[in-house]
Amino acid sequence: MLHMLIPAPKTLNLGKGTTNLKNYKIVLGYTCDYRIFKAAQKLAAELSAETRTEIAVTKVLGEPALDGAVNLIAGDCDCEGYTLAVCPKSVTVRGNSLAGLFYGIQTLRQLIKDTKGVIPVLDIEDAPDMKSRGFYQDISRGRVPTVESTKRIIDMLAYYKENAFQLYIEHTFLFDEYVGIARPENAMTAAEIMELDQYCYDNFIDFVPSLSTFGHLYRLLESPKWKQYCELETYEPSGNKWYDAMIHHTIDPSNPESINIIGSMIDQYIPLFRSQYFNICCDETFDLGKGGQRRSVSGVHPQDHRPRHLPGQDRYDVGGYHSPPSRDHGQLPQGRCHAELELRRQPLSGKHREVPRGRLSPDPLPRHLLLEPDERGRQLRRAEHRQDDPFRPRKRRHGLSEYRLG
Repeated sequence: MLHMLIPAPKTLNLGKGTTNLKNYKIVLGYTCDYRIFKAAQKLAAELSAETRTEIAVTKVLGEPALDGAVNLIAGDCDCEGYTLAVCPKSVTVRGNSLAGLFYGIQTLRQLIKDTKGVIPVLDIEDAPDMKSRGFYQDISRGRVPTVESTKRIIDMLAYYKENAFQLYIEHTFLFDEYVGIARPENAMTAAEIMELDQYCYDNFIDFVPSLSTFGHLYRLLESPKWKQYCELETYEPSGNKWYDAMIHHTIDPSNPESINIIGSMIDQYIPLFRSQYFNICCDETFDLGKGGQRRSVSGVHPQDHRPRHLPGQDRYDVGGYHSPPSRDHGQLPQGRCHAELELRRQPLSGKHREVPRGRLSPDPLPRHLLLEPDERGRQLRRAEHRQDDPFRPRKRRHGLSEYRLG
């Protein structure tokens, strides 16, 4: 039973004897809110099923310290730690905050599972190692889950003390721009997103909006209405929809109307969430600089995206587009494809190169664009000999691709 606690608590001291929770009641301290009340109801239902007795839930002024009860006490700190004390005549879960108390309740739920309500005397002290512990669910490839099935995922995340959740969205939300393109029965509505946001909040999970705003706009840019805003105007389908959806269909950032289109989608989506974060998903913009941008950048090779420091200035030039010194990460700078860049070291070919990374950068640059020119030429020559694309996804065993579609 104890080895099944997930995640494993930081400290666990096992005492002597056991405690039978049959006929116990659950008592909330005065500072517990309705979210703790709902967690206590779930705990009571599971404990009733284990002991086959009715488990009452109540609340008292101050901090409860009753025998024959599971006492739930919440502090007012910002941290998420908790203690769980199982004594011969009572159980006390004390959280440093409401979130900490919620996580302590999840540990108690794991303890009572398949025990018929008899658990060992013990003391647990626990706190998360990471402040953000999240799960990312792709609902843009394959079937779109129902609200109820998504809630079951959220229940599981809460049970294991995760506190962040994202749904990866390309075309599976009813944006105005996708009317006549996406099928309404295969897309989430605003009401469903708000319902899930509330359900996440009830389970101390931050529901973070996640939306493709640069690449991966396959459904949008394949449609006749919006096709002219595609960066790669000469695109021709390869016959593999999954490959085309991943590699191509980057929106042309040099077209001012592109900013209006993406801005409209963001304006429709962000108000549905209470989160303070927003994932703009500017990844895998492999077509960038091969179409509309190439015309707007004089003398820059479409694949020459390696960063060059501008002497005397706190910015970098990537593929001819200057990174502004602004630290506003809230929106894409109009008419720009890169924003503030941070530098990290990455070993390539036995050397260390400086490569850009920033929250508004469209994506970590594809590895083949970071190779030295001679190495890139060798790869291209080998590709010509093979008569295929050197960077097309290769198949591995079991038919899996090297590229993660998501």
